This record gives sequence, C-alpha cells and structure tokens, in this order.
Amino acid sequence: MACVFHSVKTMRPIPIDDPQTEKALIHLTLDRNVTAIDHFEQIQRGDAMIKADAIFIRDHRGRHLLDIESKWMSKEVTEVAKEFLIPLWTISKASLQKEPRSSNQNEVWAHRDHAVPVHLRMQILSELGRRRALRMCQLQAAIVGFKSTRHSILALACTGVVQIDLEAPPLGPDSTVRSGRW
Repeated sequence: MACVFHSVKTMRPIPIDDPQTEKALIHLTLDRNVTAIDHFEQIQRGDAMIKADAIFIRDHRGRHLLDIESKWMSKEVTEVAKEFLIPLWTISKASLQKEPRSSNQNEVWAHRDHAVPVHLRMQILSELGRRRALRMCQLQAAIVGFKSTRHSILALACTGVVQIDLEAPPLGPDSTVRSGRW
C-alpha cells in the first residue's frame, strides 16, 4: 500500500510510492509561487477514462502537469496535457537534492505537525506586519512569553503563513522570514 501526502496546498491526499515524489511535493508545498496541488487517478479523454496517476500544480500562471525527472509518465497523460495546453512543470532529481535547500526544507517539514498557539501566531504575524522581513533571530527576540518559537515559525512555514528563505545557507538565526503574503 502506498503512503499518502497531504499539505495545506493539496486538494486531497496524494498517494506516493517513492521518495522522489514526496520530496517534490514538499518542495512544491514550500514554494511560495505554488497555490494548489492536486492528483488525479484517472483523466477523461474523449469518451474514455485513462489511468493517469497525474499531479497538477497551480500557480499565478495557471495549471501545470508535474513531471518528476526519472519517473515514468504515461504518454497518454502527456498528450492530454498538450491537448489542453497544460505545460509540464519539470523537477529534476538534482534540484531536489540541491543544498542547502534540501536540508533546509527537510528541517522545516519536520515541524509540520507542531501545534502553534493562536497568541503566538498572532505575535509572529504582527511582527512581520510591522517589518517586511526579519532574520529568524530578530523575530524570535521580538516574541515574548513563549518558548520554542523557532519550532512554531517552522511549522507556520509548512502552512504558508510565513515564508522562510530556504536557498540561503543553513537554516538558522540569519535566515530571512517574511509573511506568507509576499
């Protein structure tokens, strides 16, 4: 039985059968440009239903078909995407392993189930509302009355409430944090 992936951006749980797909879905969930991720077991083509097992992504430019390099995709699915003018969103194995993003996103994603108290969420958003961006250490210093604010900031990144620069060298006190509404 395959595992399932879900995040704030998925329309429904997505079955995953390999680590590359899971890494790609985490990558897309933490990408500020991606607004929705959906999965279709089957797609209608004319009068017939074809097995698809296809993942679609939505961003400000429209809808895209996820193409994970080195993962097999049905020729019929790519033909349907072409018919409907849906471009491919290709993610290479190398981009999923690129550092420091890979380690940073793994660290952030590890906090996805961390519960964030409402008052702490409000303090974080208030601080980010006053200043467009803060270093993680500045944001933590501005928050009063809570311990483990770093875990909460990382958890909020998983929900899109805040954005953290995952491309910068190791996630830490100097990492840039912004409101999720860039």
